[in-house]
Amino acid sequence: DETVHCYDKLPQGNYEWYVSMDYGTLNPCAMLLWAVDVRKRVAYLEDEFYYSGREKKRQLTDSEYYDELTALCHKKRIETVIIDPSAASFKTEIRKRGYFSCRDAKNNVLDGIRQTGSYLKNGRIKINKRCKNTIFEFGAYVWDEKITIDTPIKENDHAMDACRYMANTILRKFDF
Repeated sequence: DETVHCYDKLPQGNYEWYVSMDYGTLNPCAMLLWAVDVRKRVAYLEDEFYYSGREKKRQLTDSEYYDELTALCHKKRIETVIIDPSAASFKTEIRKRGYFSCRDAKNNVLDGIRQTGSYLKNGRIKINKRCKNTIFEFGAYVWDEKITIDTPIKENDHAMDACRYMANTILRKFDF
C-alpha cells in the first residue's frame, strides 16, 4: 500500500547504509540502496538501480555494473553489499576494486518472504516513491498456484529477491 509503505523524503536520522543486490546479465539486475536506522528499527529503501539486459538488448559487464553501484551509493559509506550467492563474477569485481565489501545473501526464499512481509506489516520497511521497479514488483509478485508447495513465480522478482536478501541477511540481525 503506497499510502502506508512509501515515503517522499528520508527523515533525519543516523543511518547505516547497505546495498542488496540480485545480479542478472540478461535477466534484470536489481541493486537497492538502504538506509537503516538501527535505533528506531526502520529500514528505508532510498534508491534503486534496475537494468534488464534482455529488454535493453545489451548486457552490461561486471565493470559497468560496478560503476552503476558506485553511482547508486552517492559517495555514502556502505557497510556491505549483500549479493546473490551465485554472482561469483560480480563478487570478484567488487573484491578486485576494493572499495566495497560484499557478503553472500541468506537465500532461503520462504524465510526471506516471511521476514519481508513481517517487516512491511509492522512498519519496519519503508520504500521511497522513486523506487518504481520495486513498487511494481511488490504488486506483481505472486505465488505459483499450479504447484502445491509455496513457491513464488520467477517473474518480476528481481527487486523482490534483493528485498528478501536484505530482510533475511541484515535486518534479521538487528532483531527488527
